[in-house]
Amino acid sequence: FSLLPAWLILKEVPTTIAVTGIVFTVLGVYVLGMKQNTLHHPLQPFREDKGSRYMIYGVMLVTLAGVLDKIAINASNALYFSFASTVGASLALAVIMYTRNINELDKFKTNIKNLSVIGTLQGSSYTTYLLALSAGPIAYVTALRSSNVLIGSFLAIIFLNEKLTRYKLISFG
Repeated sequence: FSLLPAWLILKEVPTTIAVTGIVFTVLGVYVLGMKQNTLHHPLQPFREDKGSRYMIYGVMLVTLAGVLDKIAINASNALYFSFASTVGASLALAVIMYTRNINELDKFKTNIKNLSVIGTLQGSSYTTYLLALSAGPIAYVTALRSSNVLIGSFLAIIFLNEKLTRYKLISFG
């Protein structure tokens, strides 16, 4: 989804090899959805399953956010934008908690160690994403960011004993 808005708004034109890689990625996702040796309409899951529709809406929102992030990073720099957006989000959440009369301080105190680890990892991940976004075209960065699906699939095979089907192998390829 990010190819078109990145081209129209940011004037980022992908190379032929990049478009080929993206086409193969899309085909891999298509193959992953195959149940038998028959082809299916690529929009079928979105028509039949509410969760799939919500997922595509989420991808569209992430695409829009990525384009806006890239514009903001180009206007400043990745580290400053990471800091400013994190502080802004923290303030907004604090205001919401205050206006809704939510008091989670006790839970926060008992989980401070876990929250510190998770927060550090999330913050590092977000900052790394923004640094990558400042260094390269948005379509490439978002494609790499989305590789977490492959990691999740591998972990499901290893830890949840999911079957490694030929469709999954083709999709991983």
